[in-house]
Amino acid sequence: MQGDASLLFEAIANLTENAIKFAPAGGTVLLKLFRDETGMGARVADDGPGIAHEERDAVLRRFYRGEASRPTPGNGLGLSLVSAVAGMHDMEVRFDDVERGSSIALVKRNDG
Repeated sequence: MQGDASLLFEAIANLTENAIKFAPAGGTVLLKLFRDETGMGARVADDGPGIAHEERDAVLRRFYRGEASRPTPGNGLGLSLVSAVAGMHDMEVRFDDVERGSSIALVKRNDG
């Protein structure tokens, strides 16, 4: 995969920082790089409050703060930056359904 290394690093760092910010004290944050039959990417998961299914598109817009994130300081730019970097690299932001917390992946799909 080719791309702007500094932007890709920034996007993955942003996902990781969000996970750390929203995971409870003593909670778990997992960063996984993966490659499978559909593509490759980086997935960050935590056991924090998660992102409501109906807010998943909205949290990718600038300045939007999800309901669960409002008590935590922030400006609503983090995931919009991740989304912008994904767009520049023909990637997608994927929200995985998990029982608790969030699992968000930055994915470069195979061309087929």
